[in-house]
Amino acid sequence: MPGLLLNMFAVAFGLFFGMFTRPWKARDPDSRCHIGIGAFNLVRASAYRQVGGHRTIALRPDDDLKLGKIIKKAGFRQDLVFGVNLIKVEWYPSVGELIHGLEKNIFAGTDYRIWLALSGVVFHLAASIWPYLALLITDGVTWVVYAAAVGVITFIVADGARLQGFSPWYALGFPLTAGLFSYIIVRTLICNLGKGGITWRGTFYPLSALRKNKV
Repeated sequence: MPGLLLNMFAVAFGLFFGMFTRPWKARDPDSRCHIGIGAFNLVRASAYRQVGGHRTIALRPDDDLKLGKIIKKAGFRQDLVFGVNLIKVEWYPSVGELIHGLEKNIFAGTDYRIWLALSGVVFHLAASIWPYLALLITDGVTWVVYAAAVGVITFIVADGARLQGFSPWYALGFPLTAGLFSYIIVRTLICNLGKGGITWRGTFYPLSALRKNKV
């Protein structure tokens, strides 16, 4: 994506998405974990038809992820393959487009459970942002503990950036992008609940209709 902040956000989002979906468990037939990526899903036509195709996940803004779910539930094999340097799809061209674009599927990703969405915000504030702020207001042993925590977080994010083909230095922007993600979740809740639904590509979809298709 164009711009440093957008690509830093992509690194952070990749980490958050991985923690939420646990894609390394998708190949385990005994696990309920599943995976689906909007940029590129490769599915056998026979499997796609057997699970009912997109009719089964109609009115699901998170249809890419739910496609993986219905395939996994039907007993088909599933896996995730990294395509770094093999395929590229621009996600969003600006921060504004990113914020508005995620408004359509963040709430859907929690199956429209308010408590789960808010739990995600609390988690990010406590685990992704507070350790950095704590370095500015603590001292002594407490400061050392938080410094160690920040060091571990930075290492994990830097390794994730490298895995995605980005510079490990992007990890320095993690607290900023974690804050942006928390803002997007809160804004999404306010907009979706306030409007009673989502607007996507000029069409309004009421929450009452969206919630009916629980996959």
